[in-house]
Amino acid sequence: MVKLIKPTLFILCMFFIFEGEAKSYMALFSYDHSWIPGWSPHSFAVFYRTDQGKVSDDFTISWLPATGPGDVRLFGEEVVGKNYSFEETMDYAIRDEKVVKLSGHYEVKDELYELGRAQLNRLNSGRVKYRVLGNRREGQERVLHCVHAVSDILPENKDFDVGWSYAEGANQKITSFFKDYLIDKVTDLNPELFSSYLKRSKNEK
Repeated sequence: MVKLIKPTLFILCMFFIFEGEAKSYMALFSYDHSWIPGWSPHSFAVFYRTDQGKVSDDFTISWLPATGPGDVRLFGEEVVGKNYSFEETMDYAIRDEKVVKLSGHYEVKDELYELGRAQLNRLNSGRVKYRVLGNRREGQERVLHCVHAVSDILPENKDFDVGWSYAEGANQKITSFFKDYLIDKVTDLNPELFSSYLKRSKNEK
């Protein structure tokens, strides 16, 4: 009996250790015009970390003009950019009646999470501008649109070409570009962290 108990206790301990370990996640979202696809698309990403199953840290990369999310001009000059929070991005999307979609939700390697944090600091440094066309993706004084703000988390950003893809199409390319950092696909969204999206999705059904 003692011989049976010891292995069982070991397996239970290992189960709880595994369940309680810190994990990193990424959720890719997009929104677009409700009537004219491609008229005002936007891609953004939420990174978060859990410890003992609870969210311990999170941040969003949602790069848009500092004057407002609605001030995007296809042929505009470079302007001061701002990284918006998830709630700020969702508030605008709901207010402007955008179609918001979850493109993918993944457990990711900690390295991608830390690269995302470094990109967040870069965007918040004041040295990065926003422009839809004609991005400058190297050096300190960068000019990025929303897709490159997410994709250029990786140092090998020259290998990423979004082409004319936008919203979900652009997010699919980001997912492929990040493939070496994705551990597993996740189905359930954290109800506290993503409450505004989940509420919107429920109302649209």
